[in-house]
Amino acid sequence: PAGPALEEQTFEGLEMSVEVYQKVLEAGDDGHGRLVLRNGSSERIGPLDSGQPLVGSLLNSSLETVGGYSGAVAGTGLTIDLAPGGSAGVRFIFGTASTREDLGYVVPPGRYWLKVQMRLHHGRGVPLTNAPAAPLTQITIIPRDQELRDDQAGRHRG
Repeated sequence: PAGPALEEQTFEGLEMSVEVYQKVLEAGDDGHGRLVLRNGSSERIGPLDSGQPLVGSLLNSSLETVGGYSGAVAGTGLTIDLAPGGSAGVRFIFGTASTREDLGYVVPPGRYWLKVQMRLHHGRGVPLTNAPAAPLTQITIIPRDQELRDDQAGRHRG
């Protein structure tokens, strides 16, 4: 990602977790999931303005960003307003596109950490900040099985 990193702002009682629909992806594929936000405090959290869908990043074992989603993402406005004990889910997408030239176009097969972090406005006129990232989730990238795909495509034609 270009530009300086945004400041992180903590929100008392805001708990986040990640639900990943695909923990194993073939190189070149995209994955999807849901960031779950829960208000564990006795006070209302919000309104917080953000956008969706969120885009996750892939981190290497040194926790450096090495990959993520590459493509158009049509963001829609989203306001999160959580009563005490309330929760909300926000869809996210992540991919295997490399963000480092030395890795090529796609991150190589291996194990990575998925980082999902929301950008939020806490009211109008307030600068955009990052909420703390949700706990990291391990993702495995496997080689694309081109031979199997070619074989399946041949069966469908014949």
